[in-house]
Amino acid sequence: MRRLWPWLVLAGLARSAAADGGYGAIGIGRGADLGGSFADDFDSEDEVSIRLAAGARKGSGALELVFFGTDLSGVHGGEYSTNSVAVDLKLFAPIARGWEAYLRAGLGRTHLSGTGGGPSSRPEGAGESGPSWQYGVGVQWHDGTGGWYLDWIHEDIHLGDSAASVQMLTLGLQLGG
Repeated sequence: MRRLWPWLVLAGLARSAAADGGYGAIGIGRGADLGGSFADDFDSEDEVSIRLAAGARKGSGALELVFFGTDLSGVHGGEYSTNSVAVDLKLFAPIARGWEAYLRAGLGRTHLSGTGGGPSSRPEGAGESGPSWQYGVGVQWHDGTGGWYLDWIHEDIHLGDSAASVQMLTLGLQLGG
């Protein structure tokens, strides 16, 4: 992967097929991968993850305002959700006519909400908000007015004294730029 970065950066400087301007996107996935304290306290099998974005693109770069989250089942009962709001930077690299790969990174804030279980079984960090940062990669097909994308994102979350991570794969639709 380290050898791939310089080529992606150089390719990202090339002119892309997608149009400059604003865009919106929605992506949906199932069963996020959990790490850290989330892996001990939650299960996400058969749960839904979602990613909503509003962005502005210029050339091979974009700035996005993003909401993403996933539903979680508490291992001791209860239903929970992570809800994150973030600002991401994206760098695009053309692959073939209409196809692009991209890298993303951003900073955000995440809240873990939910109910269930008793007070003694409430997961650490439940009801708390904290800083998060995320990075990811994806591929998209775009015709200048919209397209489809497949996106993988990794988010590191800090809630109080606990650290956790969520990884999601989403399939989405983009409209505009």
